Amino acid sequence: MAEFINKFQDGEITGYSPDAKGDYYKLEDAQIDHNYLHAKIADSIRHLSQNPGLDCLILYGGIVTDAGSAKVDISAGAALGKNTDGNIRFITIPALSAVDIPSGWNDDRQIWVVLNYAYKQTTDTRQHKITNESYHYILEDSYNGIVDTDDLFVDADPNSSPDTVVCLGSFSVNGVTNTKINNERTQEFTLSSIKGQQFLNSFRNPRFNIRQRGDGPFTASEYGPDGCYIASTVTTHSLTLEKFTVGQTTVPHEPKYFMKSVVTSVAGAGSYHILKFHVHGVHNYSGQEVTLSFHGWETTGKSVAIEFEQYFGAAGSATVDTYVGQIAMDSGAFSGTVRSLTFTVPSISGKTIGTDNKDYIAITIFMDAGSDFNARTGTLGQQSGTFYFADMCLNLGNVALPASAWALSPDVERGINNRYYYQSWGDGAFSNKGNPFSGMPVPSVPTASVGSANFPIPMINIPSVTIYDSAGSSGKSYQPGLAVGLTASVFYIGKTGFFEIDGAVAYTTGSPVTAHFKASAEL
Repeated sequence: MAEFINKFQDGEITGYSPDAKGDYYKLEDAQIDHNYLHAKIADSIRHLSQNPGLDCLILYGGIVTDAGSAKVDISAGAALGKNTDGNIRFITIPALSAVDIPSGWNDDRQIWVVLNYAYKQTTDTRQHKITNESYHYILEDSYNGIVDTDDLFVDADPNSSPDTVVCLGSFSVNGVTNTKINNERTQEFTLSSIKGQQFLNSFRNPRFNIRQRGDGPFTASEYGPDGCYIASTVTTHSLTLEKFTVGQTTVPHEPKYFMKSVVTSVAGAGSYHILKFHVHGVHNYSGQEVTLSFHGWETTGKSVAIEFEQYFGAAGSATVDTYVGQIAMDSGAFSGTVRSLTFTVPSISGKTIGTDNKDYIAITIFMDAGSDFNARTGTLGQQSGTFYFADMCLNLGNVALPASAWALSPDVERGINNRYYYQSWGDGAFSNKGNPFSGMPVPSVPTASVGSANFPIPMINIPSVTIYDSAGSSGKSYQPGLAVGLTASVFYIGKTGFFEIDGAVAYTTGSPVTAHFKASAEL
């Protein structure tokens, strides 16, 4: 890198000519130049963001946590914020431990932690050789609070004027008890694109918008929200889909739903509870770096373990299960901080892929794991708890993208999920509504009826199909207004539909025979 010098009457300061932190500047000139440089860089960064119109964005860190005794800890972080003149600056803050809140503020009032720009400046001056003007040495960019930590706190809502100040969080203190107040943190920077290429989320229902099987509770080993398989052995669980409060801003990009799993660990080497997300095609990401991310919390901030599975299909190579790490959850509530893990996917070079079109990769999230799973979970261990997840994402590269990178219309998203599962009565538990199919009795064969049904979109593989009568009894058809519970079977199942039902009892000639159905081609 080329070096630049400023010539002064009494020479350069030893060791600075200049370095990355600064040099001698005429104060007002330096600020104008520095403002311009920061504005250009900040503008570029904002245009890489999902929210290019915002001036204030948290780039990373700056997490505020309770340190006890009316004190807080603040993790190292950086943000795009403003100086006192309203110019965009990069603001950095080091990790701070046991920071006292201002005296007298532990009276249960609401307190905000804010991040404002400041700079360090020594009293050293030099006289310019030509102009004879006095120049100050500006050491480095800093934050307002480095001299007096009281400057980090305010007790008037800084968000009343949106996008004017960086807010790291909010809480109240009553004596020594710190109570976090949600939805007060400035939005975090989330990447929109890299070098003009959109790296899409691979999960097919990352925001849980498609919930054909309903909202739970799911207590068995089964699919819950589309694309998410839930399983437990010995340990028990109860999983539900729940709605965010409309207008909340803690988890960005306005997700509607989050997933809650109440886990009751039961001791045993083979005990476990998992969530599993499949992606069709074992070739995906072979040998490449990927990032898993989500918003998640647990009552006391427990960790979860992540396993990456490569399944090669029937008659393919043996399944490869790779432990890739643990992720610490937020404690007590969503914080707005993305929980993420970057890892390299094993190469499939030399492997054999089966011909049944059922090969896949999968992310498995362990919340509870007996000792049989130590190698697969980094010895996560057994733990009960209540775990919350929102906005799941798996993408190429080492940057955690938002789940909103899955930018599809609701109809397209539903169509993709209908390739794997469809039920004729609509979303939720069985009810006699929706779009059952009908057939007609065969006059010459009183116990036979012929009909056909088409799936709304061709399924990814030939599915299993179950039919139901109007009361929800499986393996049965019905004649509206007449007979219910006519034993029936399904034949000639293909990717686009199925054909024919047969009955073991006599049908009423001239009245259609009807049945609801579900079709599953889940991996």
